[in-house]
Amino acid sequence: MTRFVEEAKWILENSCQWLGPNRNRMNMMAKVKTSTMMMRLRKNKVNVSNVEIGTTAEQFPNQPYQPDDVSCIPVQTHQNRKLKFQHKWFIDFPWLHFDQSTGGVLCHWCASASRQNLTQLARCSDEAFVSKGFRNWKKSTDKFRQYEKSTTHKLAIENLKF
Repeated sequence: MTRFVEEAKWILENSCQWLGPNRNRMNMMAKVKTSTMMMRLRKNKVNVSNVEIGTTAEQFPNQPYQPDDVSCIPVQTHQNRKLKFQHKWFIDFPWLHFDQSTGGVLCHWCASASRQNLTQLARCSDEAFVSKGFRNWKKSTDKFRQYEKSTTHKLAIENLKF
């Protein structure tokens, strides 16, 4: 049964690297396949309460993942316009980390601190930047600047220094 879990993790970790015009459809299919595998494990009465698809503190990288080719980052459609992630944002906001399992960007420092249980006192943690992945590219630079000034972000950086 652990083979299914390992395969499911591999699918989510590598789904963004698949090439072709159907990348978003493939990413969705990978998530469906993973969910199906998890249901199959539960049906066979395998304890999956401690199985987490995604990255743990040990698996989380020491540095933000910032791919040179940002075409693997999903495009947002807004009022008949396609909004794309800009590579320049990695330079302007070096804490941005592309998370393949969510298809969005996280704050590397906040996500890392959260996985190490260092942000338990933060009241207003923004899940989009910590766990779910930020994918709204409209006015994103304003949102990145706003998040950069947040108490949660500053607390995570301070906690990681020790």
